[in-house]
Amino acid sequence: MKLYEIIGNANKKVIIKTGRLLELKRFYLSMYRYYMVKLYDNLYIDDPTRLNTKQIIQNIVELNIKGMKNISGKIQLTPEQFKYAIYKNKGAGEDVECFLTLAYNAFLYRSYSQDIDNFYDANEFEGNTKQKVSMNLKMVGPLVIENEAYRFSCATASCFVNSDTKVCEASLNGYVWETALKELEIPEEDWYKDGLFEKDLNHEEEVACANLIFDGKLELSGKYGDVLIKWLQSHKWSEKGMSMMRRGLYEYIFGAYSEEMYQSIYSIFSKINGDGYQVLAICNNSVFYTKPSTLIPMPIGYFTVESGYEDVQMYEGNALNGYTGEVYSLDYLKEEGIIYSGCPIELNTGCRDKNLYYDIEQVDLQCDTWFHSTGVEWEFDTPETYEFSKYPEGSLEYKIYHIYKNAQYGGPVEYLQRPESIKAFEDAKKNIMKYIS
Repeated sequence: MKLYEIIGNANKKVIIKTGRLLELKRFYLSMYRYYMVKLYDNLYIDDPTRLNTKQIIQNIVELNIKGMKNISGKIQLTPEQFKYAIYKNKGAGEDVECFLTLAYNAFLYRSYSQDIDNFYDANEFEGNTKQKVSMNLKMVGPLVIENEAYRFSCATASCFVNSDTKVCEASLNGYVWETALKELEIPEEDWYKDGLFEKDLNHEEEVACANLIFDGKLELSGKYGDVLIKWLQSHKWSEKGMSMMRRGLYEYIFGAYSEEMYQSIYSIFSKINGDGYQVLAICNNSVFYTKPSTLIPMPIGYFTVESGYEDVQMYEGNALNGYTGEVYSLDYLKEEGIIYSGCPIELNTGCRDKNLYYDIEQVDLQCDTWFHSTGVEWEFDTPETYEFSKYPEGSLEYKIYHIYKNAQYGGPVEYLQRPESIKAFEDAKKNIMKYIS
């Protein structure tokens, strides 16, 4: 299938149920908060319910972490920058590696959560049970870019598929890498060596960070760093005083080597189709494709507080919804005329009753969090031997309960084998909600 046909199919309007966005928003927000709780448990932050960027930056400075600054010397708190820093700080010590891994995942899932917010607002889902929308992608030669209203990512791509389908990414970086090195006239025998542009990274790591490297966003210390800088300086869009706009080498490759990039894209399409999967879309440096989802990720919530007229600990069964944090009900926000944005999440007020809520980071309130104002000193439960005989071993209830208990002890996010019936899973979850509440 040709690229324009893929984009044509992607841009056909389809009906998306609002419930699918609520489901994805709660999952990504829950994963974000899981890693925030881990950052709190490791004493990197003092409140897991609202991001404090000053504390994140303070850790970066105090731990003497390299690779978090752009070419202008400003610290960049993005998933891409954290990933680069993970590569650059290999062997820097357990504390550094722990912080970077947790922060990378926290900012990754936070960005996915915000992608759902922007998609929800841009397509006016509020007040509607469904909307007819398209991916709204644009072709600039072989380069495909997204609508300016929201970022196209795994999160937004997942809005277009059912919960039993997983969205995966295949990167174009490897193809861009080879073409860029040809443009820079770097000897072919060096193309796959370590540390060409950044001496602390191996070849695979440099390829993974190709967009940051080739767009001149990093200080470079590798053998050919100066070669790249000179190329960037000679390919300016404009220069005014001390201000200079550059056209990055990454984007340049798609225009100057369009035929090579078309062939590279078709090579990826062919491999994906050959593996029995379906191409969904392409955007920027990623081809998005789908495959059946055999596992259900199950983050577990640790506490949920509903704020408003008073602060109330919510129904304990919400732990199985995965969310941790402080929320305001949609009804309360409307009654009080408080500004909110993005996609709400659905939480239980009882085993069967549910309501819509907005996380504290989505509301325009300049107040302290419940967690901070009450001086809570939260910690994981101490692991202990326990028995669970209410449901037979091997049942869905048995598996869900053990995932819940392991999470209370500080365990990692676990996955449940997807049952044939999603109704059976939801029923089992309700049974455990009753049991723990």
